[in-house]
Amino acid sequence: MAAVVARGAARDRLLADRAAESMYVSGLLQAAVLDVVTQPGWERHLRGLRTQLRARRDLLLSSLAEHAPQVVVEQVPAGGLHLWGRLPDGTDLPRVLAECEAAGVVLAPGSEWFPAEPTAPFVRLSFAGPQPDRFPEGARVLGEVLARG
Repeated sequence: MAAVVARGAARDRLLADRAAESMYVSGLLQAAVLDVVTQPGWERHLRGLRTQLRARRDLLLSSLAEHAPQVVVEQVPAGGLHLWGRLPDGTDLPRVLAECEAAGVVLAPGSEWFPAEPTAPFVRLSFAGPQPDRFPEGARVLGEVLARG
């Protein structure tokens, strides 16, 4: 760890350098990534990852259909890491989020991801994290919270 204290022209140059550095990936990191993605095993890794993510997505979808049918997934992505679940109109999203969290299920409100006001209450549901075997329980908690109104 380190700290730098500066003022005047030196401070201005340091701040400008930090701003420029945060806009670009270092050459060393770019070279490391290039080395990884050009290895023969990279394509095999991506195929395996796609298969795993598709299975997780499908498990989350089936868990929602069984335990939280009030959640509508309007578009099933061909890839990616998340589903967008539309909750019933009029849902008190802060209450749902708080009750789910109290039961051990943390949800991301869709409102944090919309550039403007969302058209309905949405939650962003990740299927990329650890423990996909807990998807049915998470969906059950969400369905019960929504059923309570």
